[in-house]
Amino acid sequence: MGSPVIIVSQRPRRLDPDVLSQMGSLAILRLTNPEDQRYINESSEIVSRELLEYLPSLNVGEAILVGQWVNIPSIVKIEKVEEKRAGEDISAVDEWRNRYRYDSIAREDTKELIGDY
Repeated sequence: MGSPVIIVSQRPRRLDPDVLSQMGSLAILRLTNPEDQRYINESSEIVSRELLEYLPSLNVGEAILVGQWVNIPSIVKIEKVEEKRAGEDISAVDEWRNRYRYDSIAREDTKELIGDY
């Protein structure tokens, strides 16, 4: 038995149809683009039209698993790994809160300490 291959794409319609059709299992996250949805449906026998209707409404961290991984198609919640901070949006509210906190800390004027040159 060969080594497993994992393919990740934000634009499934750019994958070769032969590649997608040979995938034994799929984890499909939120897809709002109708062309991407249609491409997955046409290229993979294991994804039904009814299943595709759920894709635009999936939340962050939710996926539909189909294929050899599961007995029946399943909607799952993928836990967020807190140790890694890659590929996520910053929280503007937290940044503003931190900025406000740092602005309230006393500041020293270095000119008074060093003097004028």
